[in-house]
Amino acid sequence: MNTLAFLILSLPVLSAHAFGAEAPKGIAVEDLERALGGPVYGQSWALVIGINEYPAGSPFRPLNFAVADAEAMQDLLVRYYGFPAENVTLLLDGQATRAGILSALIDLGECSKENDRVLVYFSGHGHTVELPREGKRGYLVPYGVKLREQDLSGAAKVERECVPMTEVRQKARLMAARHILFLIDACYSGLSVSGKSPQAVPYHLTTIASRPMIGILTAGRAGEVAYEDPDLGHSAFTKKVLDALTPVAGTVLADTAPQDQPDGVITLKELAAYLTTAVPQVTQGKQNPQEAQEDDGQFLFIPTEPTRPTPPVVQPTRPTVRPEPGRGGQTKINSVDGAELVWIPGGSFLMGSDPKEIDALWAKTGWDADWKKFATHESPEHRVSVEGFWAYKHEVTNEQYGKFMKATGQPKPEYWEDANLNDPKQPVVGVSWDDAQAYCKWAGARLPTEAEWEYAARAGDERLFPWGDEYPPKTRCGNFADETVKKQKEFANWPIVEGYDDGYVYTAPVGSFPANPFGLHDLAGNVWEWCADWYDKYPGAQVTSDAFGQKFRVLRGGSWGDSTFFLRCSGRCRSAADNRSSFVGFRCVSAGRGP
Repeated sequence: MNTLAFLILSLPVLSAHAFGAEAPKGIAVEDLERALGGPVYGQSWALVIGINEYPAGSPFRPLNFAVADAEAMQDLLVRYYGFPAENVTLLLDGQATRAGILSALIDLGECSKENDRVLVYFSGHGHTVELPREGKRGYLVPYGVKLREQDLSGAAKVERECVPMTEVRQKARLMAARHILFLIDACYSGLSVSGKSPQAVPYHLTTIASRPMIGILTAGRAGEVAYEDPDLGHSAFTKKVLDALTPVAGTVLADTAPQDQPDGVITLKELAAYLTTAVPQVTQGKQNPQEAQEDDGQFLFIPTEPTRPTPPVVQPTRPTVRPEPGRGGQTKINSVDGAELVWIPGGSFLMGSDPKEIDALWAKTGWDADWKKFATHESPEHRVSVEGFWAYKHEVTNEQYGKFMKATGQPKPEYWEDANLNDPKQPVVGVSWDDAQAYCKWAGARLPTEAEWEYAARAGDERLFPWGDEYPPKTRCGNFADETVKKQKEFANWPIVEGYDDGYVYTAPVGSFPANPFGLHDLAGNVWEWCADWYDKYPGAQVTSDAFGQKFRVLRGGSWGDSTFFLRCSGRCRSAADNRSSFVGFRCVSAGRGP
């Protein structure tokens, strides 16, 4: 039976810009298009790679933020710079093998045409080897690399396991695109491009837009370490790339030319000038980006939203979540159940949904009008402040719940014997609100408030879903009703996310999908998560409902049986506290001082 039989759900809200609504063009862009006789670019293509996981015992330690860096870069390109979501290939961890990276580069050669642009972003480890006869060669270190410490100086072994920057350059030669840019966030792995500095190219917009180029920006010089900082939630290099290119209040930090008069077009020259100043500042001079390019063109970043003040648009964007400074991303282990907790720094954010956004969403998607009434329970938007707290990185598993039963004599939950749902690493299901409360008390924790849950899901920005704004989502965003579910006879009539396939019919082992920028997994799908609150109207709400009051408990996040529009950060659900559903589980949080 569909999850709708157990739960009363609310509907998603996407702001208009999430669907790529066309924004007014700046004067410089209009002049440039007239000079070029059409759009600046034909198509925009990107390959975005992030690798946190490296083998145990490897000389390459696991990283904390490479996947988050890659996901943020994908979001930036799609949301603000006109890269169609279907043209952005995202390779995370196990997808980013040596063969996978090289194959994706070849794919770009097959897809790109002469008036296109191509951006390749890599966040992971890099390595440089002294060659026996011809100097040094840089490498990108892929997922699954099989090297020991003593192998790192052996050119042949490194060549076999890693991706040579010389081969990356060769693959770039297969691309017909006019402008090609590599952003390499790794310890120095060689420039792969020889030639001038982008900052030496004179600023003449029509000329640099029409001429070809291959360029590269790397995170640092030879011998420098590429730093990750929990305070930033990203690596230093990528955080500054995001700062440089994210439009804020109508401006883009890197847009300084010509002569410090922003024109709405950000060139590689401008980006390089910003990064070579900003990254050394944030790393106290320990990391100094390097840049080079061939030919006389310039890769151009042209925001698809206005970067200068313009008349108000119909659908305003959501104000950004503002986390306070703190050691976000730090972890600790609960000694009672062995769960890993992540520190969520306190801050304030705009909770809920705007009715105008809801109207725009339904007009855009054509979703069932009957469900629109439930979205009114998410209004009005209201500002909420949240103190810092520790959150379980994953939903509570069957293995952890088994420890609780053994220690306390707690009865088995519903579905405990169901082979589809009882793997030790799957989230526990069939637990009531009181069951979840009892577990939390035993573990020295508690259930999150509804505000804490939404704040953690948004993870420091205005994202509409825990994975970002993309709709429909790409693969590896979470476990929800998909093509795999549809193939099962008993679920054949369920609404699903068309074209999406996460590979699971029922719950997935926790952590099977990438974490959000705060480091939390499975906030979208897998299981609905109990919150501490009664289901009630928001402050200032005009809507009335028999469901409000001390009747139902709040559930958040959606489950393996839900379609995309139930999975937003602001989506609310309610259920009787004694409901023990196969779609419902929980995660714990705890108060306390941060790291």
